[in-house]
Amino acid sequence: MSVASAIDLKQLQHELQSARGAFDKWALNTVSAADQLRNSHKQIVSELRGDIELLKQRQQELSVQAENLRQRLSVEYSQEEALQAELSLVQAEKAALPLKISKLQEALRLENLKLQRRESAIAQEETTKQKTMSLLRHDLDTFRTRLGLSFRGVPGEELSFVFTSIDPKDNARQFAFGVKVQEGQTYTVTTCEPPINALDGLVQSLNKGTIQFSAFVQKMRRQFQHLC
Repeated sequence: MSVASAIDLKQLQHELQSARGAFDKWALNTVSAADQLRNSHKQIVSELRGDIELLKQRQQELSVQAENLRQRLSVEYSQEEALQAELSLVQAEKAALPLKISKLQEALRLENLKLQRRESAIAQEETTKQKTMSLLRHDLDTFRTRLGLSFRGVPGEELSFVFTSIDPKDNARQFAFGVKVQEGQTYTVTTCEPPINALDGLVQSLNKGTIQFSAFVQKMRRQFQHLC
């Protein structure tokens, strides 16, 4: 019996074709699965790369923001330090103000006290001058008729004494001198017409209290008489 007759060739061919079809189908499915796996891998890789790029961009943005914040914080810290220093100065000045105010108030009090004393001294001096002037006027009233004396006031609290009836040749001729009362109730002769040599000595005697003012006026009249 031959081999060909012993084997059903059709059946074998059919089985081989069936096996080949199954293999082809498996191979096709395997290739398709591999393609899908590769495609899926490519997509995942692409997405991951895209995410990586986005994260890198974000990282760069965050780095810029961090640097900006660092610079801003540095500036603000410097400003804060400057403000703290200025605040310390202001607080120190504020703390020193009460003592300064106290010193100024004390200086003001002393100045007011000094002013009050000065005003009191001026008022007393003015009162003394007024009294002296009053006594002078009283003496002048006494001398007016007896010595041919008259007087007139001039600006600056000064009195001008005018004598007549001294020159036998000219009874109306005037002999005059001006007197001003200084501080401490001293006297100064501001004018004298005609001049007399003994004037300085008479003024010194008057200011020393050696002679009274009435005696001074009489001695001045005698000096004018010596000129005639």
